[in-house]
Amino acid sequence: MDESEAARVDRLVDEAVAKARQLGVDKLVLDVYFNGYFRARDAVAYGFEEVLEADSKFSFKAAGRHLTFLKRDVPVSVHGDAYSSMELLEDSRRVFGLTTTFESHHTGEFYSVASIDAFIEGAWIEVIKRIKEMQEARRKKLKDDPNRIADLKQRFGID
Repeated sequence: MDESEAARVDRLVDEAVAKARQLGVDKLVLDVYFNGYFRARDAVAYGFEEVLEADSKFSFKAAGRHLTFLKRDVPVSVHGDAYSSMELLEDSRRVFGLTTTFESHHTGEFYSVASIDAFIEGAWIEVIKRIKEMQEARRKKLKDDPNRIADLKQRFGID
């Protein structure tokens, strides 16, 4: 018996979600956009072109492609979890979608992946990886800043 169109599409969606997870794209985008707070000011600092920001949307040009992040807050669920959804567009085509939960604890606030809502593999993944590398280099530079270290030593009486 042939597979129905609905069953075929469901199977292909499941395969795409599995591929996104295998590639780590869900965690990558989560780390860069949500937990790394990547926004237009960072795109400018990293040397990307044509950076535009308005409300919960910003876009920039990287590696010859226009990328746009769209964020939408979703009403709080009956369980008290706060949700956000994010879409990433490449040249106006949705290539990734993610729904996240937001949690606040005494240890801090963080986002986690609730679901992958869209995924089309492409060169945009390398751009996001590059952004993550730049974020990590920037964090390391800030952490290793001699002025910061001297200030901490002074404030905490460390020789």
